[in-house]
Amino acid sequence: MALIDVFKGIDLAVKHGFEIDLEGKKPASLIEAAEQALGIVFPPSYRDFLLSFGCGDIAGHEFYGVIGPDFSNAGIPDAIWLTLRERVDSNLPSRLVVVSAGGDGSYYSLDCGRVSDDKECPVIIWWPSASEEENLDKNEVLFKDFGAFFLDRIRSSL
Repeated sequence: MALIDVFKGIDLAVKHGFEIDLEGKKPASLIEAAEQALGIVFPPSYRDFLLSFGCGDIAGHEFYGVIGPDFSNAGIPDAIWLTLRERVDSNLPSRLVVVSAGGDGSYYSLDCGRVSDDKECPVIIWWPSASEEENLDKNEVLFKDFGAFFLDRIRSSL
């Protein structure tokens, strides 16, 4: 269901004439290198988003992903670069992957420490320097997976 939600979001954006600026397809080897750099495994819906679209902006909502193999010298919207940077600068817990900005200093993040039976991970809000790893399980789940998050962001532009 999660991957279907990503494609529903794209379809909705196209039908409503939203501006769509996506990076484009990425090779599996790049996604695997990103997982290795972060020391995690991406949930299927996010992995498929990365393979199909890389990263990008739809209707003013920026979705972080992968751009290229140089994760240490990239910038936003490269989720790998930002996640690695926030781990150093703001003590981002190693089980989180930043996938979008909250607009108020917070980040929408995949919690790869909470894996469901279908291998998906929830999206939570993480506040730099305010969310300690031992308290992550208490963070409210905003979306059950990346697909639900993606579709919600697009729908919020209607």
